[in-house]
Amino acid sequence: MKANLVGTLLAIALLGASGKWSAAAAQEVAAGEFDFFGDAFVLQLEEERTHPTVMVDLADGEQQAFILDTGASVHVIDSGIAEALGYEVIGELEIGAPGGNQVPGKIVRVPLASIGDAMIKNAEFVTMDFNEFSNGQFQGVLGTRLFQEHLLTLDLANGQMTVSRGSLSAGDSNVDTYEDVDSHIRVNVDIAGTRVPSHIDTGSMGGFTFPAELKRSLPLLEPAQRQVTALSLIHI
Repeated sequence: MKANLVGTLLAIALLGASGKWSAAAAQEVAAGEFDFFGDAFVLQLEEERTHPTVMVDLADGEQQAFILDTGASVHVIDSGIAEALGYEVIGELEIGAPGGNQVPGKIVRVPLASIGDAMIKNAEFVTMDFNEFSNGQFQGVLGTRLFQEHLLTLDLANGQMTVSRGSLSAGDSNVDTYEDVDSHIRVNVDIAGTRVPSHIDTGSMGGFTFPAELKRSLPLLEPAQRQVTALSLIHI
């Protein structure tokens, strides 16, 4: 139960920017440049993690666990690590789920970091007590805006990510389009005849999370059960 709670809290905290800052303000936080040699960069994700995880070297020789989160509109770094490395504070931003509690953080500039042989340059991160928040499991989050100039492939079945310089064709029968809504990947999901705009969120613990009002219209084989932070709709 503790691991599930941690994962649920992480998903809430990383959904986007709101509060006194608009989602547009999150767009002003620089995602940074991702650079690698050759046509493609391939990396094995960390095993036995609750979320897709990569190890990031913050140019200090230490390996820190960062969630690769398609639901994060900004990067996040543990505030203690940011302070210890002396990163420049260039602003402030509150992050949190729309309508939920907001977590205040400082925006810091990270001039250089690396994932394997790939380099991250001049990225900006929002700080929060992430290491404590995740019970020491993670030290930060990488949002997928970092890869917006590349083709990112997440092979979760084989625990592998690939970043390449190619692109997909919208005319390919195996390709589905999505909307970029405040740096979130949004697709339309048909649930028992109801069209539900949904985010694909690798920072979530998995499964589906729907608005509570849908319980009155969806045909359920079992009564809906209220969980820690969301309504779990099962056996649809």
